[in-house]
Amino acid sequence: MRNLVALFLFLIFFISCRKGTEPCHYILDQTRDSTLFISYRINNINYVYYQNYDPSTFASESGLILKNQKVFNSYYHLKFDDLGWNGARYTDNSTRYHPYVELQINDTMMVNKNILTFITVPPLSVILRESYKFTSPKTLRAPADLSSYDPEFFPSVSISLFINDIEYSTDFLVNRFNFSIDSLNKYLWNDSNFNITSKQRVCNDLKLITGEFNTTVMMGYISKPYKIENGHFRILIK
Repeated sequence: MRNLVALFLFLIFFISCRKGTEPCHYILDQTRDSTLFISYRINNINYVYYQNYDPSTFASESGLILKNQKVFNSYYHLKFDDLGWNGARYTDNSTRYHPYVELQINDTMMVNKNILTFITVPPLSVILRESYKFTSPKTLRAPADLSSYDPEFFPSVSISLFINDIEYSTDFLVNRFNFSIDSLNKYLWNDSNFNITSKQRVCNDLKLITGEFNTTVMMGYISKPYKIENGHFRILIK
């Protein structure tokens, strides 16, 4: 009986070890995995681009100190492109922009002002929320004040996309109305959303995230608003 128990435990250990070394089937080399994507509709035309996996992120010091802690603004970029594209922003032998999409999730982190060592930015999966407002971070103001940590603008998400060599962005809209809460409620927040619908742990400590969104962008600072509708995404993050 004791031998049977020992054999059973060995089999469990063996299976778990094999499972832990199972190769990851997701293709993270540039944009070659058609299951990882962002799609949406603008002007009644459907678009789809594929995730160009990049786990990097960064944080910048806001210059604001609250209760003996420095406020750092953190930024997480999610890039999407055509299948097999090499990530270049321009087409071959041309200055025309290659069409692509970029999401940026903006957040903040507090660090003791006496810490002078390298700052570790937490991975996106650790700070990811179930929903976000579309807006831009209200930063780069001098001198720094509470607007660098305004809860209306952190956390948030913004989107930029290039179509026919033209950039459309929520940043353009937010800056057009100079971060006016009333204007953003009217032109952006009342009919926009960005929601995480599922989170799943997969191989190599990656997380598979799906979600949906609708928002409004502008082409430059003086154009009319354009609706982005029926947005969906399926991405990998750390």
